[in-house]
Amino acid sequence: ELRDTLDIGTGYWVRFGSNQAVTLFGDTLATDSIAVTAGWNLFGSITTPVPVSAVSTDPPGLIVSRFFDFGEGYRSAATINPGNGYWVKTSGAGNLVLSSAPGKQAPPLEANGLDELNMLAVTDLTGMERQLYFGSFNKKIDPRLAELPPVPPGGIFDVRFISGRMIESAEPTHQREVPIRVSSGAYPLTVRWKLNQTGVQAVLRVDEKLVSMEGTGAFAIPKEPSELTLRWSEAAQSGDLPRVYSMSQNYPNPFNPETEIHYGLPEGGHVKLDVYDLLGKRVALLVDEDQQAGFKSVRFDARGFSSGVYYYRMTAGRYTELRKMLVLR
Repeated sequence: ELRDTLDIGTGYWVRFGSNQAVTLFGDTLATDSIAVTAGWNLFGSITTPVPVSAVSTDPPGLIVSRFFDFGEGYRSAATINPGNGYWVKTSGAGNLVLSSAPGKQAPPLEANGLDELNMLAVTDLTGMERQLYFGSFNKKIDPRLAELPPVPPGGIFDVRFISGRMIESAEPTHQREVPIRVSSGAYPLTVRWKLNQTGVQAVLRVDEKLVSMEGTGAFAIPKEPSELTLRWSEAAQSGDLPRVYSMSQNYPNPFNPETEIHYGLPEGGHVKLDVYDLLGKRVALLVDEDQQAGFKSVRFDARGFSSGVYYYRMTAGRYTELRKMLVLR
C-alpha cells in the first residue's frame, strides 16, 4: 500500500534509484521500548548499536525468529545498527526493549545443523542466490531458523517455500510436496542441489517436467514456470527398511508426460509393476526383476499414450496393489 504520510510506530519500505546518503536528525536515544504485535514486525534502532542477543522483550520470550536486515535480499542480522530497519517475528503482542546499557544477553541463535539437511539453491541471471533446506530435523536445528520475513516488494529476487519458510521437514517414511515461490528472478535460473541425508528421494517438478535429484546436481529453468514443486520422502534412519509392502500414489497426478511411482519392499524378491488401460490391456511393463529390500521408485513416460485413466499394479510375493492415474494432455 502506497502512503503519503508516515505514522509514528509504523515501518515502511522505500526504494531509491541509486545509492545515496540520507541524513537523519534527532535526539540521542539510549533506550527504547518498541510495541510489537503477533507476527512479523518492522522496527528501527536506537543511537548506538545493540547486539541482537541483548534485545529483550516484555513479556519475556516473545521472539520466535532471527532478526533480519535487508541488502539485495534478506540477511540474518547480528547487530541492530542505527539508521537501519529490521524484521523480527514475535509470538504475541508486547514490547521489544533496546538499550545501550550492558545487560544480560541471550545465547546467540546459530545456524547449527543446516549443513546436515538437504540443500536447494536457486541462482538468477544476475548471480543472486537464495538457499532452501529440507529433510528430517534433528535437535541441533532451532525451529526459528526456518522463518522468513514477508515477501519483499516487486523487483527484489526472493525464493521461499509457499509456507513462507526457508526450511521444511518430513516425518520419516512420509512424503512431502511443497510448492516453491520465486519472485522477481532474472531468467534463466540455475537450480543446484546437495542431498546430505541418506535415504532421501527427491523430485523437482517444473511445469510438466520431473527432475530426479540424486547426490549433487544442477538444472536450468529457462523461463518463469507456472509450477515449481519439491517432493521428497525420507527413510526412518540410514539403513532402515520398510516394515510392510507399500505402493504410493503416482506423482504428479494428473500428469503429462512423466510421472513417478514410489514403493517399499520389506524383503527381497521378484517385483512386477504393470500399467493397464481401461479395457484391462497391459500397455507398459515398468518393473519385472528381482530386487533387494528397500525404498524404490520408477518413472513412467506416457509419451505416445492418449489422455485418459490408466491403472498400475504392483506384485511382490503375496502382495498386490492396484492404483489409478490420469494422463491429461
